[in-house]
Amino acid sequence: MVLKRTILVTRPEPGLAESVSELENRGWDAIACPSLIIHHNQPFSNIDCDALLITSAQSLPALAMQSRDQFLLTVGEKTAFKARQQGFRNVCSAKGNALSLIQLCKEKGLIGKKLILACGQGWRGQNYGDSLTESLQAQAMIAYKVERATLMPLKAQLALKEQKVAAILFYSAETLSAFMNLCPKELHETLKNVRAICYSKAIADKAAFYASWAAIEVATYPSIQS
Repeated sequence: MVLKRTILVTRPEPGLAESVSELENRGWDAIACPSLIIHHNQPFSNIDCDALLITSAQSLPALAMQSRDQFLLTVGEKTAFKARQQGFRNVCSAKGNALSLIQLCKEKGLIGKKLILACGQGWRGQNYGDSLTESLQAQAMIAYKVERATLMPLKAQLALKEQKVAAILFYSAETLSAFMNLCPKELHETLKNVRAICYSKAIADKAAFYASWAAIEVATYPSIQS
C-alpha cells in the first residue's frame, strides 16, 4: 500500500505560504487550497483606549500605527508571538478561545468603551468576536474583511478526484464551511477517504456535521503516519 502524502491547506494568505512550507518540511506534499480571501483595511490612526484586543493575527496589519507600548491582549500565544515580532512590548495572551479572553480582561479590570476589539468581518457581514463586545461592552473596529473563494484550484480538484489526498487542514469553522461550499458536489463523496485535521475541537465538531470523513483529528501539524 502506497502511503498518501498529499494534504490540502485551506487557510488564506497571509499565512498560507508559511503553512505550506512548514508541512512540506514535515514530509507532506502540500497543496494550497484557500477557501477564503482576506482584504485588509487601512491601518487605524492612533487609538485612545485602555487596551486593544485581537482574536487573529490577521488584525495586526490594522495596528501598524499604534504605539508599541499599547496594552494588547490576544486570544492565544501564537498570535501574541506574532504581535511581539511586530514590536508590541506589552502583550498578554489568553488560552486560545474567546471565553478565556473575556475572563482575562475581567481579571485585569478591562471593560467598557475604552476597550477596542480589532476584528474581522465575515462574508455575510457578521463581525467576528461579537461575544467579546457583548460581554465586555467593548467597541469593535473592522481590521479586515473576508470573502469566500469562488473556485477551487485545479491541482486540488485533481488530487481529490484521483484519490491522492490523505488529509485536509482546517484552521477555522469559517474555512471549513467555505471549503465545503467551494468543493464541487461530485467530489464530496471522495471525502470519506480523507482525514479532516482541525485546529480545535469546535472545528472538528462542525466537520462531522458537514461530511463523512476517514477520520477527524484535532492537531496543528499532523504527521503523515497518524
